[in-house]
Amino acid sequence: KEEYGILQSIFLICKGQTSNLDVSTYQTKNETHLGFLAMTWAMISNIDIDSECIRFLGILRNDLWGAWLILTLKSYKAKFSYLPAHSSSDESERRKIPNIDQDIPSHWVTIEDEFVLFWASHVSHAASNVMQSPASTLSDGLIRIWVVRKPVTRFDMAGMLVEMGGGKHISYKSAEFFDCKAFRLTPLSCGSYNVLDGEIIQQGCVQGTVCHNKVKLFGASR
Repeated sequence: KEEYGILQSIFLICKGQTSNLDVSTYQTKNETHLGFLAMTWAMISNIDIDSECIRFLGILRNDLWGAWLILTLKSYKAKFSYLPAHSSSDESERRKIPNIDQDIPSHWVTIEDEFVLFWASHVSHAASNVMQSPASTLSDGLIRIWVVRKPVTRFDMAGMLVEMGGGKHISYKSAEFFDCKAFRLTPLSCGSYNVLDGEIIQQGCVQGTVCHNKVKLFGASR
């Protein structure tokens, strides 16, 4: 088993080996942020933020709050638009990402529905035991978005959250994945949070755009 620690990190820095890392810009009505891990809304962000009251339980708080939200299963209406990773549009048009207060371009795809889960990922793992986006790599130039829409059974939601540890949740019919270069999420109902890299950002419409290979990390490429 490969070990990671301070000594191993020092050796990697001394060797001078680097890896590329994608980051993304996230726009809200009045703010702009940089993110490199994930942006969540609906069930996952509610677990993350609302379970703070039982933080003393450690990582167990996520399991307990997740179980509670499955029992009281809720959905949230939203409009989700995205620029597909492999759009047939002219390349110059694809590069023109609109500002958040501008209309969605015609070559973007829009879905308006009731969402139970929305998870936009840049990395494969949110934690050592949570592989929410198995296909994601540090520099693939993509935002991979996992959504679960209504209707979905409590049994399937529980199964997906349990199987997520090994990435096997992708086999569920209710688990949909969208590879994109940019997306815009416009919540049409209240009750959840926009959470970027574990922190709450301004609520309401949010737009993410990937910036390919903008950061270099010390570490062996894989």
